[in-house]
Amino acid sequence: MKVVTSFLVIFALYFTFAHTKPSGLMVKDSSSEWHLLEEGNNSFVKNPQFAKQGAKLAAAQNPRCVVVTCSDSRVPPELVFQQGLGELFVARVAGPVADDVVIDSTEYAVGHFDVNTIVVLGHSNCGAVIGALKHLKQNGGQLDPIAPGHLNAVLIPIEKAILAAGIDIYAPNALELSIRANISYVANQLLTQSTKISAALKSGKITIIGAECDLKTGKVQKQFSLTSKDAP
Repeated sequence: MKVVTSFLVIFALYFTFAHTKPSGLMVKDSSSEWHLLEEGNNSFVKNPQFAKQGAKLAAAQNPRCVVVTCSDSRVPPELVFQQGLGELFVARVAGPVADDVVIDSTEYAVGHFDVNTIVVLGHSNCGAVIGALKHLKQNGGQLDPIAPGHLNAVLIPIEKAILAAGIDIYAPNALELSIRANISYVANQLLTQSTKISAALKSGKITIIGAECDLKTGKVQKQFSLTSKDAP
């Protein structure tokens, strides 16, 4: 009986330790995260600046700038550019990539608001571009012939941008060059896949700016500016 009891105790201890994560790897309680978000929202609602602008903006918006940028949590355009409520119309998706939703959203803003600037904003050390380079290397520098799944909805467009730019994917500066190539590629997609955006550029209503944010410094560097003379 003692042998059985000892075995059960040892088994229980093993089960406990085997299924207990080290303190450094503990998953945060989602309810705690939500509580922090609620506290932040309460502070936001009580902010005098919001009280002044909130009611006015609730009726309508008229941002003058569209920002197409990456979903990366370290590059929130409202903070990077120090802009307030109603000042930026933002389309965020990993990469960024310009799928139909991003293009349609941008086109909507250009057609309905007094938008005069579209910024395509990439950033240093972009995980999506890193993934695209890795994927290209795995496939010998060729696009995945099958390209199944939602992940490739992000990677393949970036890979196309890299290949279109003729970048040596094994070069030491391949990541930096690929980030810039993707910014240009997205800007070109906005123009070639939307007649409304292209017409707005051609008429001089908008300017399209490509820029990159340095994650270490927060500095945004303009890469190029497209005006009416650059319209397709």
